[in-house]
Amino acid sequence: MCLSIPENEQLLVKHLSGSRQIVNGPRCYIAPCCVRIERREAIVLDSTEYCVIRDEYTGAAQRQCGPAMYHLKASETLVSKQPGHKIGPAEYAIIQNKETGQLRHVIGPSLVVPQANESVSSTQRANKLSSLQYLHIRSISSGKVRVEKGPQLFTPAVDDELVRELTAIPLKENEYAKVADKQSGSVRVVRGEALLFLGPTEEVCDGPKRGHNVDVNSAVLLRDQSTGQLQVLRCVPCGACL
Repeated sequence: MCLSIPENEQLLVKHLSGSRQIVNGPRCYIAPCCVRIERREAIVLDSTEYCVIRDEYTGAAQRQCGPAMYHLKASETLVSKQPGHKIGPAEYAIIQNKETGQLRHVIGPSLVVPQANESVSSTQRANKLSSLQYLHIRSISSGKVRVEKGPQLFTPAVDDELVRELTAIPLKENEYAKVADKQSGSVRVVRGEALLFLGPTEEVCDGPKRGHNVDVNSAVLLRDQSTGQLQVLRCVPCGACL
């Protein structure tokens, strides 16, 4: 018996001995007696598709990406055929290894095609931060917290965890604020014109407040809170004051 096999088909020939034979098209095949023949279509993949193939003998899986026309081998079966996962320019995908549980990120814009042992866990939107916005981000492995300031399109790493979203405090030219570190107890002064971004362990303990204007007819008495020492601050006349 002569069988015609087109380009997009193949024959799986099963012999009485248990062996298997693959005959790919295009061709004509003269089948011997006492065999079982299964006609199978080739797997046609466009540029946005992929498939997962499993070897029945070893159990090993592999991924095939398009564009392609793939003919299965004698011991192979098709597990799945599906389109890739499209992610936009402000998105990222979380990919999980089904064997180890390990995660990885793919940042858009991209067409995500997981490996045979991977799955797309979720698709998330990146944080679009303006010049006034910032984030406190914790590293899950180390526990350290860092500051990510805008403007930027922030995409967290696999090891990152969002602690909180904050807005910077704008200080005018004649304003200031005192910032205390809750961990060390130290205090710093931030003077305007500036944007005040708090560190992971900081808080505003005083302010924002207006500064004290001192002219040639006035003075200010200052006390150092750590030593108690007093200091008189006077305006030194200059050309601009005269």
